[in-house]
Amino acid sequence: MIAATCVQAVYNVLSRPYIQRIGPLPFTALAMCVGALVLVAFSAGSGIFQALPTLGAAAWAAIVYLGVFGCALLWVLWSIGIRFASPSLVAMTVTVNAFTASFLGALFLSEPVGHEFIVGLLAVSLGIAVAANVLAWTRSRNHILSS
Repeated sequence: MIAATCVQAVYNVLSRPYIQRIGPLPFTALAMCVGALVLVAFSAGSGIFQALPTLGAAAWAAIVYLGVFGCALLWVLWSIGIRFASPSLVAMTVTVNAFTASFLGALFLSEPVGHEFIVGLLAVSLGIAVAANVLAWTRSRNHILSS
């Protein structure tokens, strides 16, 4: 998870100029094509492609749903956010995803909510509060210094 977080942070910072130059939709399409090619290359030796013909309609519907809404739409919205807001501000939205999923799982699927969830929620909330205050402090300091 730490490596994924670091890669995402680098992606946020390095992708912003390209998103601003070519727009969120073309950038996302290009990034998803490159990502798909890399995944196909790494998956080729796993035997997963032999299982594809055995998938039923429900499995294909789930794959399409996850691909469109869980991936493509998510990344388009992410790219739009990166275009108009700072990478650190947009990155804070990721932390909300896990807690929203856990909350909705508890509410609709009777998933247990343990002390780990509560501690994690408090830690992430504290991190968001600190980051938001640091961003606000930096902006106000820069505004004062530029006056």
